[in-house]
Amino acid sequence: MKKYSFFSAIASVFLLFAALQSCFFVSSQDSTLSLHPFDCTSVMNKTNEWTDGYFTANWSLSLEDKKGTITGSIFLGRTDKQGSFHGILRSEKEKTLGMVTGVIYQQLILARLHLYNEKNFALLFGTIALDDSSFSAQFQSMDYGIIQICGSYTASFLPPLTGDFDIGIQSCHLVDSSREEYFTSEPEDNREMMIQIWYPTEKSTPGDIYEYMDPITFQWLKTQSPIPLFTIPSHAYQFINPHAKLNASIACTIDCYPVIIFSHGYDGVYQIYTSFIEDLVSNGFVVVSINHPYVAGITVFPDGETIEIAEVPDENTTNFFDMSLRSVIEDAQFVLDYITLLNQSEGQWKGRLNLNAVGMFGHSFGGAATSVCCVEDDRFKAGLTLDGVFYEDFITEPISDPFLMMFTRSRYFSDEGGDLMWNQLENEAYKIGINGSSHYSYTDVGLLLQHLTPLLPPHLLGFGSIHPKRMINISRNIELAFFDVYLRNAEEKNLENIFDMYNELLITKK
Repeated sequence: MKKYSFFSAIASVFLLFAALQSCFFVSSQDSTLSLHPFDCTSVMNKTNEWTDGYFTANWSLSLEDKKGTITGSIFLGRTDKQGSFHGILRSEKEKTLGMVTGVIYQQLILARLHLYNEKNFALLFGTIALDDSSFSAQFQSMDYGIIQICGSYTASFLPPLTGDFDIGIQSCHLVDSSREEYFTSEPEDNREMMIQIWYPTEKSTPGDIYEYMDPITFQWLKTQSPIPLFTIPSHAYQFINPHAKLNASIACTIDCYPVIIFSHGYDGVYQIYTSFIEDLVSNGFVVVSINHPYVAGITVFPDGETIEIAEVPDENTTNFFDMSLRSVIEDAQFVLDYITLLNQSEGQWKGRLNLNAVGMFGHSFGGAATSVCCVEDDRFKAGLTLDGVFYEDFITEPISDPFLMMFTRSRYFSDEGGDLMWNQLENEAYKIGINGSSHYSYTDVGLLLQHLTPLLPPHLLGFGSIHPKRMINISRNIELAFFDVYLRNAEEKNLENIFDMYNELLITKK
């Protein structure tokens, strides 16, 4: 454990007390969270947000032979080692004794204990040691002596999973030897790409936690801000803690899983859509996300080679973007070819993918690719776009696949490409506008900035006026309901029920 000087410890205590005043005030007003601090789903349903995590632990007193349990919620700060918490204290016989609220700052912890049978509360100061999923803390108290607590926890900057599964992930470097690379002049340079296969695993399946992104990609992401983000450390990607585990075994609960291909926006990377992907997987879908070299902001290959986005030429820009879109479309079709072969191979994937239930979704440029794949390739059965763009020259015939388009408010009312696309949709189709959203609201980034730059309003960086948590909940609930209906034959009213939940929605239906 790191040693602190006397002065740094005193400074930390003052920081803790300042944060604690705010924490205690909020906790005393929030009866929903106090009653159910460990039930993330309950909190999400009632507030349309979520806690960042939860914990469960055992406690014991040194001065008295007493012990029991404590369960509670975690609200992370700028790192995954600081924030606030509150929980319910129970006796060994599960009798509710009181409530504890507090703040954590690295290895220091300060809390207020309020026992329901006493008028006054006790201040507790101590230390905490955090592992990946376990913790231990020791408090000093004049009234109760030493209080020992140890248990398990989970916490993430990303939203909790709503489904019955945990998540496994595999990274694959693919080479399409039948296709020349459009963006280079090398005649023998074949198209390459990186994909991630996200798939359901059983609860508590062992495995190494997947990092949100590699350090090269994170440094690229920081440079995309219109305002320099000097205060975000270079290793901040390690604070985010997504839910996937590397190379875990696929769940056997369901014999065969529907498949969804995901395509990122122009100058994007698939990692910044993790919250949109993870929840689908936890609800029983396999999602394959693609990083499209030269169209992505940056692509990092396993050998360390990096490819940045291609420079747009001064002339023939229309041809350049047509070439870019064609490359992304062919990437998606090639990945579906690869998934088909994987489903026929020996190993854990054999026969586990339902290739009669394949969907696709994408953001912006990836939305354009989604629409074209639904036109050109009858293996795709449903399409969904996140503020997608659409190109008239590529939409050559009507689309019979079920389709859902999500837009910002302004594009919902007036968008030439969107109107063209809408007129080409023959069967079940939905056009959804979300008040307060912006083009980049359909990513994780606004949510991450709430932690990493809490004093900087997201709308200043182009993330709209809607709260990022609210935006992500709306988007991913619509995605899940849509693919449930059109890839798993759920009742259509389930999707309409989601629409009824949110007053921010503008809805047109065919």
